[in-house]
Amino acid sequence: MSSVSPPTPQACCMPKYSCIDTNPDVEGCQPWICDESQGWFVNQNASYQPGPSNEVCCLAAPSPGAPSPSPPASPTPGPGTISLISRFPPGYTGPGGNLSATSPDATCVKAPSPVEGGSVSITSPAGGSCTVEPGSFGLTQVPPAGTAFDKWACYDTASGTIISIASPTTNVTAGRAVTCVAEYTVASSPNPTPAAPSPSPASGRSTLALISQLPPDYTGPSGNLTASGPSNVCTKAPSPVLSGSTTILNPDAGQCGTGVAPGQWELSGTSPPGIQLDRFDCYNTKTGSAVGPTVTASLLLQEGDAYTCVAVYVLVAPSPNPSPPAVPSPSPATPSPSPSLPKLALISQLPAGYSGSFPNLSAISQNDSCTEAPSALLGGSITVVSPGPGLCNSDGSVQPGTYNLSQVPAAGTAFLRWECSDVTGGNLGTVQNTTGFTSLNLVGAISVTCVAVYDLSGLPPAAPSPPPPASPSPSPGVSPAVSPSPSPSPIPSPSPSAPALAQLALISKFPAGYTGPGANLTATDPNNNQCIQAPSPVLGSGATVTQPDAGLCGSGVQPGTYDLTQVAPPGTAFSQWVCYNTSTDTVISTGETVLTLAAGEAVTCVAQYLLASSPSPSPSPSPSPSPSAALPSPSPSPSPSPSLPKLALISQLPAGYSGPTANLSAVSQNDSCTEAPSALLGGSITVVSPGPGLCNSDGSVQPGTYNLSQVPAAGTAFLRWECSDVTGGNLGTVQNTTGFTSLNLVGAISVTCVAVYDMSDQPPAAPSPPPPASPSPSPGVSPAVSPSPSPSPIPSPSPSAPALAQLALISKFPAGYTGPGANLTATDPNNNQCIQAPSPVLGSGATVTQPDAGLCGSGVQPGTYDLTQVAPPGTAFSQLC
Repeated sequence: MSSVSPPTPQACCMPKYSCIDTNPDVEGCQPWICDESQGWFVNQNASYQPGPSNEVCCLAAPSPGAPSPSPPASPTPGPGTISLISRFPPGYTGPGGNLSATSPDATCVKAPSPVEGGSVSITSPAGGSCTVEPGSFGLTQVPPAGTAFDKWACYDTASGTIISIASPTTNVTAGRAVTCVAEYTVASSPNPTPAAPSPSPASGRSTLALISQLPPDYTGPSGNLTASGPSNVCTKAPSPVLSGSTTILNPDAGQCGTGVAPGQWELSGTSPPGIQLDRFDCYNTKTGSAVGPTVTASLLLQEGDAYTCVAVYVLVAPSPNPSPPAVPSPSPATPSPSPSLPKLALISQLPAGYSGSFPNLSAISQNDSCTEAPSALLGGSITVVSPGPGLCNSDGSVQPGTYNLSQVPAAGTAFLRWECSDVTGGNLGTVQNTTGFTSLNLVGAISVTCVAVYDLSGLPPAAPSPPPPASPSPSPGVSPAVSPSPSPSPIPSPSPSAPALAQLALISKFPAGYTGPGANLTATDPNNNQCIQAPSPVLGSGATVTQPDAGLCGSGVQPGTYDLTQVAPPGTAFSQWVCYNTSTDTVISTGETVLTLAAGEAVTCVAQYLLASSPSPSPSPSPSPSPSAALPSPSPSPSPSPSLPKLALISQLPAGYSGPTANLSAVSQNDSCTEAPSALLGGSITVVSPGPGLCNSDGSVQPGTYNLSQVPAAGTAFLRWECSDVTGGNLGTVQNTTGFTSLNLVGAISVTCVAVYDMSDQPPAAPSPPPPASPSPSPGVSPAVSPSPSPSPIPSPSPSAPALAQLALISKFPAGYTGPGANLTATDPNNNQCIQAPSPVLGSGATVTQPDAGLCGSGVQPGTYDLTQVAPPGTAFSQLC
């Protein structure tokens, strides 16, 4: 009886008296099933005893000739009862599902079945009951029209206590009554019966699903998963297993009913023999694609959230990483029981002399994930072909898909590149995407080892310099000959093409007040190499155009042509793509979905969105045609976000010009505004009432220092910027007129910036003596000027304009440096600033006498300037020359 008796009275706990004891040596509240094939059966009355003895959970059937030691249930086996009913969300008025339960000796069919509610309940199943011979019954169902099957749940009819079933089967024993409930959800259409007032039965609720991911080689049951939240518990016992039919996006029986209450949910799970729970990976599925994962044991659900949490199990035997014995490291390819699955390993390569901690590496797809934290180190017994403990999920097996590679460098190191090698069959093959991408396609039975290569952060990157001598191998750091040494140094050259990479970043931009996730953004080249940001960083929430943070596509992408695609978050509508050259802070394309990248070019592409309920429902790409009625043109001030600054960008063109207008933009580290083409000063568009020239429809932008840039229309020449304070609808001081291309916006200020142009074949009119009869202090800005079509000649900027000074800010780095320029700033006592972030690099198109984009606009006011700088990662500031 030792195999079935509980070790302590407390082990027999209500309501789990009918599940298997998975570990008889551990005390505590455990699930039980009595082995009926050995003559044991469940004493159901044990669940009602507060402190049962060791013998009452499972009782022995009387042996032949014995005087029947304790005749609890029925000494002579008799029939049992199974009842089948349907459960629907509130408001459903249609028929029940067609349900059946079938064993080798009996069948129960209810078509249609009774629907729970009114006189029909678990303990009173009414017309849903069948008297059957004992046995194991398989459950099947056909949902009514307009509904979708969710899951089976079976209960003890007498007590109403839930019974853990191996879905979709249940056991019926002699004299026992079981009620099995088929749970349904209403399909996306409200209901075939319009009288039902249930357009959204889960209104105000969240969606949660629990499934398990089991290691290959394991053939036992899955664990029991539980999520405990506000006044509710979701239990999957046993839990559905991640497979071809049960996925993160379609968790099937893993769904927690028709919804759960928002709030904090605690996740837990049991570990069947041979495996142990490693972690929970929770994916946000609200947008229809798997986003994440977030590794957590506690999940905060907001109203309307949708998450699938995957309990990731590992084999107990391999445990920490006792090197080769537990991990089949001869090759991640052959010795696996699942030859159709790809295999992946993630390891690190650190420079000689480094003795600190190891980096954290991860690979994430929509179907699976792998995290090595900390990662194994290339060297000794760990090679590219035999990565040992670097194999994902113990044996390397992962689900097919496109994986985004990411890494967190250890302190004192700087990430250089990924080197991904095909090691199928235990042979070193081609190197995939070396230094090129942070995304990797894994399909079929391929085996890939990806090495994250690092240098010391205090040194300039070694990779772009000439390859070290005596390194003829085509892909150093990948060859088996390299790995036996503890750690190769210097770091091997990635490949001859590494210095020719381009930099690409993908981020999202939303109107003020938006608090949801970023959009899912993708850039794809003709070879189907992809950079995927899902979700992407949001402009102003830690990401800027010049510092896109996690929006960067790894350490670089191959030059070429990329198709840009996006998936808008719920409640938003896509407007347009705007791509910026981050070296010059200039707009290089607006509204285009194809991007061409040259070698060495650095570009950030911003997917801009509108709120779905915002004005301008259809003509999304450009707010300029003539929506003066939809725009609050009286003044940029009456807006719903009074604490935000407001900005408008418009053009002033000379009389007689009839071509297109200029493209104008303002870029800060927190926000950006693009008017392409820009609105034209004149008529109803004035400095005080700029109408369609307002940024983001109402002028609202995030506070910050904005770099102003422009692309003149053909046949015109840029003269200057005239930026006027129009807070409260009143024309105030003119800021930075002709002085700077950068502008500080803080508080509730409202500013209109006018880009002034002349004909390109005429000398600029501004520095000449002011025209007669023009006494106004700031011509071209006064409301009195704007009703005329366009003042000509161009008004004089100000008496001080000819006395400007020229200033340029550029960076200098040692030979071999290939990163961005430093962020440089010059500030005068009036807080006027010139910001170059990042600055041009000396020798890369900029010189001391030809500083290129390092120039501070068309000039700065004479005076004293404080110079400040922020060094790029991996560099240290030396001095100002």
